Amino acid sequence: SRNRAVGESAAVTVVVLLAVGLAVALGRPVVRGLRRLREAAHRVAYEELPAAVARLDDHEALGGMSPEQFADAATPPVRVTGRDELAEVGAAFNAVHREVLRTAAGQALLRVSVGAMFVNLARRGQSLAGRLTAALDEAERDEQDPARLSRLFTVDHLGTLLGRINDGLLVLGGAAPAQVRTVDEPLSAVVTAAQGQIESYTRVS
Repeated sequence: SRNRAVGESAAVTVVVLLAVGLAVALGRPVVRGLRRLREAAHRVAYEELPAAVARLDDHEALGGMSPEQFADAATPPVRVTGRDELAEVGAAFNAVHREVLRTAAGQALLRVSVGAMFVNLARRGQSLAGRLTAALDEAERDEQDPARLSRLFTVDHLGTLLGRINDGLLVLGGAAPAQVRTVDEPLSAVVTAAQGQIESYTRVS
C-alpha cells in the first residue's frame, strides 16, 4: 500500500509538472503576442497617429494622394503572422489604424477645399468692393450737396466694412488678408485707418 501510494503520488506529481510545463509553453507565445499588441497600441496612440495628424495639417503632405492611397501607404503597426486569435486581433487593429488615417486625410482634404472656397469668395468680394469704392470716390469728388455727400460717405463706409468681412474670409481660408508693410507708418495714418474700420466712425475725434 505504501509503495502504491508513493507511486501514485509520483505519477500525480509528474502529471502536474507536465501540465504546468505545457501551460507555460503554450502561454508564453500568447503573453508575448499580447505584449506586442499592447506596445503597438501605445506606440500608435501616443506617437504615430498624433504625428500623422499633425503632418496632415499641411495639405501638401498628401502629395496628391487620395485618402485611401495615403492610408494604404502607411506601414501597419502590427506584424500579423499565423491564423490564431491573436493574429485576428492584430489584423483588426491594423484595420482600425488604416481607417483612422483615411479619415484624417479626408478631413485634411475637406479643410483644403473649404479654405479654397473661402479664399475664392473673398477674392471676388474684394474685387467688387474695390470697384464699389472707386465708383463712390468718383461720385464724392463731383458731389456738391452736403446731404447727398453724407449719404455717399455712409455707403462708402459700408463698402469698407464689406472689405473687412472679405479679409475675415481670407483668414478663414488660410490666406493673408494683406501684404505686410516693411516701412514705418505715421500714427495718424494708423488711427485714421482704424477709424474707417468701425461703424461709429463719426464719434471718433
